[in-house]
Amino acid sequence: MPLSPDDVAAHRGTNMRKEAHRWLQHVREQCARARQEVADLTHGLPDFVPPLPRSPALDWKGYVASHPQGWDIVGPGVVKFEARFVNSPEPNARQLALPAPYGQFRFDFCVHRADGTCVRLHPSQNRDASPVVGTLASWLLEACASTPSYTPPPSSERPPNMFMELGPVDIVSSESAERMLVDRVRAAAAEAAITPEEVHEDLMNSVWFDWVRFLKARPFGQALLRQGVTSLTLHCSASTPAIAVVLVVTTAKDTDERVIWFRNGKAVLF
Repeated sequence: MPLSPDDVAAHRGTNMRKEAHRWLQHVREQCARARQEVADLTHGLPDFVPPLPRSPALDWKGYVASHPQGWDIVGPGVVKFEARFVNSPEPNARQLALPAPYGQFRFDFCVHRADGTCVRLHPSQNRDASPVVGTLASWLLEACASTPSYTPPPSSERPPNMFMELGPVDIVSSESAERMLVDRVRAAAAEAAITPEEVHEDLMNSVWFDWVRFLKARPFGQALLRQGVTSLTLHCSASTPAIAVVLVVTTAKDTDERVIWFRNGKAVLF
């Protein structure tokens, strides 16, 4: 039985997604090892990115066109196509083991559009990328030097409350948060030669734990953000047989301390 046009389109879209996924992995590794924040793929591969075997170039136009939301991604028109590290934590950083300074960050395709907006795409082996629409300024690695393709505006001109622009791919899962917090307790205790239960760390201005993205991922966290978080402290609640951690939080609306407990990859507010 011959395939219908819809079946043919779906098959082509699956192949394009898998190919885009392979290229995303490849370019990410090359950028990390070359210490490059971004790779401009608009007109081909940059010099530091070698072609894949049997795949000399990434057909990004075909990939975008084959995406189920391709029309919306293109929007008013595409002016540039990049792959870049963005200021969202990479949940699989430990397994990827890519070198600093970029290995800890998420790596996405970035579609620049004619109206100044951008769309981030992160195709996986088995699922289409969920488009995240926003602005490049809110995704840049502020601690890193600006790239030739973009000059960031002064901090005073950047949009306030940038976390409101985050899409679902930017969240920090409870499992990832618990792993990071436990690792931090272990490291802090060893560094200060104290017991884990003695570790108390203020996370309000933390550069290693993005608590806004963690809170945004769950209903109780969104409620805390709306109330205005005024303090957030990491504590170790137990160290035998395994380390357990909690976050103590207060808000402008409720000054009484509340506790976020972590256990087996889950977080609960008390």
